[in-house]
Amino acid sequence: MNAKPLEITISDSSVIYTGTEAQTGVRRAELSPANNDQNKGLMSGKKTVHFSLQYDTRRLLNYTHEYLLFFMETSDYATTQISVRTGAILGGTNEQQTVKQVLRVFGNAKHGAQGQLLFETGFVNGWHNFALELDFNKNTVLPYYSSNEDVLEPMSSGPISNSLGGGGRYHFGLLKKGTNGRGNFLTNGFQPRGINEGMIYGGIFVEDGALDCSTSTGSSGSSNPGGSPTSTGSTSSPTFGGSGVGK
Repeated sequence: MNAKPLEITISDSSVIYTGTEAQTGVRRAELSPANNDQNKGLMSGKKTVHFSLQYDTRRLLNYTHEYLLFFMETSDYATTQISVRTGAILGGTNEQQTVKQVLRVFGNAKHGAQGQLLFETGFVNGWHNFALELDFNKNTVLPYYSSNEDVLEPMSSGPISNSLGGGGRYHFGLLKKGTNGRGNFLTNGFQPRGINEGMIYGGIFVEDGALDCSTSTGSSGSSNPGGSPTSTGSTSSPTFGGSGVGK
C-alpha cells in the first residue's frame, strides 16, 4: 500500500450546520469514511486504526484552543469513544489546560470531561504515528505510537478497558473548540478572526485484527509519508464522506 499525505485546513468560514443550526462555536473540517457504520465491519470484532499526522509550520494551530484531531463518535452523537486531542483541554486537569502543545489520547468521553487519559506525548514538529487496536467485543483499547521513521510501540502494558459500543463514525481532521464557552460548545465560545490553520495526515487505513503492520514514514515530500504499511494481515482503505458532531 502506498500512502500519500493530505492536508486539512480550517478558516473563518469552516462552519457547518446541524440541520438549520450553524455550529458557530467551532471551526471544523474533517474526513469521515463513508463505509464505516458498524454493520459495514469497521466497528466490530477487533480492528486497528492507523494514521499519522503532523502540523503545518505555515498554518500553525492556536493552542489556547482545544482541537480534536481524530475521534470515533457514536451513531447518536452522544459521546466520543476514543479521541486524539491537543491544545488547552476544556474541562481537563490544570496541566491539560496549561501544558498545551501535547498530543493526548483519551478514552470514552462519557467517563469524565474528556474520558480517561490513555497516553500523551509532546507535539513537536515531524510525523506522529498512531495505531489504535480496538476490541469491540471486549471493549478495550491498546494504543501504539512512534515518531517519524521509528517502529510503532505499545503505550501501555496491555489492553485498557474502554467502552466502544454505539457504532458511529471515525473522524480525521480539525475540530477547533471555542474559548470561554458555556453549555453546548458547538454553538458557544469565542473564535478569533483570521484563522488559517492546517494539519497534515498520512497512512490512514484500518487493519482487520490486532496490530500486524510495521509503519515506515518519511518527510512531507516523500512518496510514502505518514505510514506505508507492510502487513501479513488484511487492511481496508476507507472511502471518505461527510462529518458528524464530536464531543
